[in-house]
Amino acid sequence: MTRIAALGLALAACDPAVGPAPDVTEAAACAPGDLDHPQALAFLGDTLVVASTGYATPDWGTGRVTFFDVDASRATAVQETAWQNPQGLAVHDGRVLVASTGVYDFSGSLPRMATPGGIEIVDPAHPRDGARTIPLDIGPDGRAGGPVDVVVVGDRLFISSGIAPRVHVYDLARQVWVRGPSDPVVYGDGDLGLGTLATDGRRVVLVDYNADRLHLLDAVTGEPWACSVDLGESPELEGAKAPVIVGDDLYVVLDQAGLVRRVRLPADAADACPGLRAETVAVTGLLPNDLAVRDDRLYVVHSGDNNIQVLDLATFDPVDLHVLPPGSNPWQLVFHPGRPLAAVSEWQA
Repeated sequence: MTRIAALGLALAACDPAVGPAPDVTEAAACAPGDLDHPQALAFLGDTLVVASTGYATPDWGTGRVTFFDVDASRATAVQETAWQNPQGLAVHDGRVLVASTGVYDFSGSLPRMATPGGIEIVDPAHPRDGARTIPLDIGPDGRAGGPVDVVVVGDRLFISSGIAPRVHVYDLARQVWVRGPSDPVVYGDGDLGLGTLATDGRRVVLVDYNADRLHLLDAVTGEPWACSVDLGESPELEGAKAPVIVGDDLYVVLDQAGLVRRVRLPADAADACPGLRAETVAVTGLLPNDLAVRDDRLYVVHSGDNNIQVLDLATFDPVDLHVLPPGSNPWQLVFHPGRPLAAVSEWQA
């Protein structure tokens, strides 16, 4: 059975010499099929929301969103997604925003989308009553759509693509596109794009996995600022992803190189270039897949090593290591907003 692993963070502020981190407590409080290759996670109060991708070859299964009562340690509702392959989650105004990418087709010289995707807005109080949907068509050549990540700034929903270098912006209050399928925000100059997003409320950053580049976007219009930053250490693809903003610093992992990199962000568009440079602050384990921050600790999720490494944000020295089951392939880590609790999705446990 696929699991959600919950780990207490009571030792996060302790002296690292005290001893190893506590064992991870694994919660398998769900029926078979409630979880299926889970990736994205989000806390909405004491409810943990889990997006299951339904990954399978050659045919993907049905995506679903599962709601867990944290205190009761059980699933309270399971809702199938309107499209396959839900990859991203966000919480806004008491509702859950789900980005379902659709299924890729890798048979040609360039990847394309074989099936459409879109955004669903789910009311957690009535998850089975259906969701409001925002479709994103794949276009005649399958090179459009593919929503993969979402962040919210005010009433603006930013949606990145997993197929091309473009971003869509949707006004959640007015329920209209600011930059829709006919007029997406285009960043970079390549044919491919796989963007992950982060925001601190003032800035929106997009990290393109396929180009190892950082792009800064206007938090209202989505328009790119007048530069981008190379996040890699070499000309080869190193796989930049999982952006996290701490103050004026942006942290990302390079999953193919096993590195954590840092960029000092400018305050506004006028100061964006030149001079932005990425620096390596930590060498990680195998396949770092996600980053999260709690207090003065940086948490690095290793899908290859099946563990979570904890680094001191001041020195980047390792202070803890949470070991997960062999072969579990941990994917994403999120923290409860008000309690010493985190959840980790195990993709193929």
